[in-house]
Amino acid sequence: MLTADRASSRYEVHELLRQYAESELREDEERWETITDAHIAFYAGLTGRVEDQIGEVEQTELFRTVEADIDNVRLAWRTAVGRRNFEAMRRIIFGLFFLQEVRGQHRAGLSLLEESFESLPDDPADDVIAVACAVTKAYRGRMLASLGQPDLAIEVSGPAVAALAELPDRFAYLMAIEAHCDGLAFLGRWDEVQSFASESVRVAEESDNKWWHAGMLTWLGAAETFLGNGEAGAAMFDESRDRLSQLHDDFFTAWSLIIRAGIAMMGGQGGEAVDLSQQVIDLSRSVGFYQTLQIGLGSLGEASLAIGEFDAANEAFMEALAMAEDMGFVVPMAFVMIKLAETRAAMGSQELGVEVLASVLANPASSQRIPTQDAVIGEHALEVLANLEAEMPPDSYQAAYRRGEARSLEVTAKELLTGSF
Repeated sequence: MLTADRASSRYEVHELLRQYAESELREDEERWETITDAHIAFYAGLTGRVEDQIGEVEQTELFRTVEADIDNVRLAWRTAVGRRNFEAMRRIIFGLFFLQEVRGQHRAGLSLLEESFESLPDDPADDVIAVACAVTKAYRGRMLASLGQPDLAIEVSGPAVAALAELPDRFAYLMAIEAHCDGLAFLGRWDEVQSFASESVRVAEESDNKWWHAGMLTWLGAAETFLGNGEAGAAMFDESRDRLSQLHDDFFTAWSLIIRAGIAMMGGQGGEAVDLSQQVIDLSRSVGFYQTLQIGLGSLGEASLAIGEFDAANEAFMEALAMAEDMGFVVPMAFVMIKLAETRAAMGSQELGVEVLASVLANPASSQRIPTQDAVIGEHALEVLANLEAEMPPDSYQAAYRRGEARSLEVTAKELLTGSF
């Protein structure tokens, strides 16, 4: 009935015993209230350690502590929401949802956040409530951006940033700015990213938060680069890298490598992009950062394709597609499918390439963009299609296009992954 795990010094209670114990405890309402409050307080403190020690302690250690008790942490969050314990919600939010983000659990994170919205008052009575409400909305925006809804994301995160700008919690303000930058980047609005990233660097410096300061320099470097200010962007990346090297960080380090790989690709430096992408993959695998791993694999595929290494590109794209499909990342999935179609066509499967591209164009995701790309996804698909149409017999091209547009993006992805194409 009670199992000990000596390696972790933890005990597992049989479910029937747990249910019996809970029913007995509930008999005394006052005692149950005390136990529930203690449960919330304990797991809010445990999860809050991520925020307190980010940049000072290995991130794998911080996440491992939360992940070992993830069911209890989620329960504490739900109970805090139900009881409108806004102080506990604020304490839990970064450690819980940052973990779900790096693990690629955006759908689960979004679901948990949206459960809380009925408990958020429209007119918060004090700063504690206002901060908890705003940062919950900002993190919801972050999840929405990654799940293919960037327009809705910035509608949610924008007001949260504005609210937190007037409140004393600087860490929450920085969380919200970064979430907002994520949505703006998916929309290609780099001038706004530049403005918000500059603000976040200023706030981080004023509040002496070294991790946010170093990390948001990465965002600022990306914005400067995509706005055509390459020299300024390079300087920001260098400063960010120097600062991050003095901290315990994997998150911003992985993102910096991703952006630098994208810049190398835009500069026609495919070999350097391969090396940087491989660094992203190695780092992300070692620490279990599945979101950056998926992006790194796509980046490796793109760089390998550019230098004519088609088998390597195909292998990387297939793993990237499987991860995007598993995590519910519709926009990255569509982008990877375009690159996979281009790769397969280069390997001799032109009709398959046309079918995949037609399927992507029939999906609304084709109107969106990947932050590290200049063009909208659909524009790139049309460019590849134009090349294939010029090379193929008209009847073969048209038949393949009709077959592709008749299939959903999800079905086409499944068929690629199962090899049934």
